[in-house]
Amino acid sequence: MIMLVGAAGYGKTTLARQWIQDKPHAWYSITSASSDVAALVLGLAQTLSDVTDQKFTVLRERLRATREPEQEVGSLVDLFAASFANELERCWIVLDDYQAMTGSAAAENFVEGIIRGTPAHVLLTTRRRPRWAHARQILYRELYEIGQIPLAMNEEEAEALLRHVGTEPARGLAALADGWPAVLGLAAHSDDPTVASTDLPATLYDFFAEELYQTARPVVRQALVKLALIPTVDAEITQEILANDAEEIVNEAVRLGFLVPAKPGIVEIHPLVREFLKRRSTSFEAPSEDEVDRIVRALAEKRRWDDAFAVAEGAGANRSLIELVRLAFRPLLAEGRLSTLRRWTAVARERGGTSPVLDLADAEVAFRRNRDRESAALAALAARHFPVGDPLRGRSFYIAGQAARLGDRPNESLKNFRQAEKFADTQEDLREALWGQLIEYCGAEAEPAERALQGLEKLDRSTANDVLRMATAYEVMDVRGGIGLARPLDAMAAAHPLAAQADDPLVLTAFLNAYSRCLSMAAYYDDARVVADEETTA
Repeated sequence: MIMLVGAAGYGKTTLARQWIQDKPHAWYSITSASSDVAALVLGLAQTLSDVTDQKFTVLRERLRATREPEQEVGSLVDLFAASFANELERCWIVLDDYQAMTGSAAAENFVEGIIRGTPAHVLLTTRRRPRWAHARQILYRELYEIGQIPLAMNEEEAEALLRHVGTEPARGLAALADGWPAVLGLAAHSDDPTVASTDLPATLYDFFAEELYQTARPVVRQALVKLALIPTVDAEITQEILANDAEEIVNEAVRLGFLVPAKPGIVEIHPLVREFLKRRSTSFEAPSEDEVDRIVRALAEKRRWDDAFAVAEGAGANRSLIELVRLAFRPLLAEGRLSTLRRWTAVARERGGTSPVLDLADAEVAFRRNRDRESAALAALAARHFPVGDPLRGRSFYIAGQAARLGDRPNESLKNFRQAEKFADTQEDLREALWGQLIEYCGAEAEPAERALQGLEKLDRSTANDVLRMATAYEVMDVRGGIGLARPLDAMAAAHPLAAQADDPLVLTAFLNAYSRCLSMAAYYDDARVVADEETTA
């Protein structure tokens, strides 16, 4: 375990890249989004998978099924370690900008669990020492820390960098900057790096940054302010935003020192440069609301949800943020990122945002956290305010029905499921509405239950999830309704080979549970035990 600890501008990321470049490694850049432990686990697993080709299906499914990932950190560490058992011994994990998530106890506990409970080799860059890194461990070399003093430039290094201005001015500037590499690096780009001796390092940085900024053409300045909003700047997104001028603008920004090539197709903006450019966003160079909308949409189309949120939040564009919630809430829910979604809606509301989209997103989160009354109220509110024809109106009724069912209020549940069927916009929405009705009617009212079942039979079954759910529907109708075992057993036996392809853990476990129960009732005990074992390891 190696930690590079120092303030922004001390070359931690650069040193880490140079040291790790010849070693097998997975590089994960931490952002504020990583404070959601589900986002951290999924992002780190995907990064490791990309460089090792190792899959993490069980871990991904656990994240989809969990209601409170913050309460399951230990299990997530175990699943992560099991998913990458061999890779952790031979591949370094690099966590860059660790301080961005230090407000999240769950996220920090996960990293601590990986470091203490697995054979992982970790290189970490941070502005602040992690809370779990104790002085005793550093003293006994259980953790190796390189701090700010060795990261700073000494007098000889500063003179070599600024040799074009002469020895004495270089020494003077190095002393004023206190060896701060970021200031000295910008000074090296400046035509006149001599400044008043009273300037402090932070002031020096802004002085040189402003000087370089003013030498750029207006079109480059405007482009830089836009790019500074985006956490990860790659060739694809620069082309999308800057169109035909992208290559020319990026080359000039690199020459001036505002952008730094990190790897093929990606440029980096130093955190201090980014903060400087964000301060410029209050000037005439700031992107318009329509431009922010376009950037957010471009990122959302590539499913770069966190980057899109960073742009909308950084630009103060509530319209873009609410539209992003509309586009992203279902993918985020599928990944177990409840904290992320709740944070997004909170930011939108704090800025005066009102929308049924926010109500529906909060209802989804409340439902998954077993708060049925809150979920039902929010979903009903969303359903009232979505206009007729909005595809999310049917979804709102469905969540209201699910929440009422969770709270054992069958009349309220059925009323909402029928409305969800009426306003369903997709086959999947219709399937869920009919499924909800089947569950509520079965064993109570045979005729409407049969109607719901027939409605499900008419829908396309294009995925393994669809086939398993239909087979489970026969078990609900015939077994719980007292009809018999023949039809569900036949349907489940035919569907069982597709269980390995199902990617919805709730659908899969419901099917396996129902199939095992049917086999037991038919006295096929050995087969029932095999299916039950499948369920426990699914």
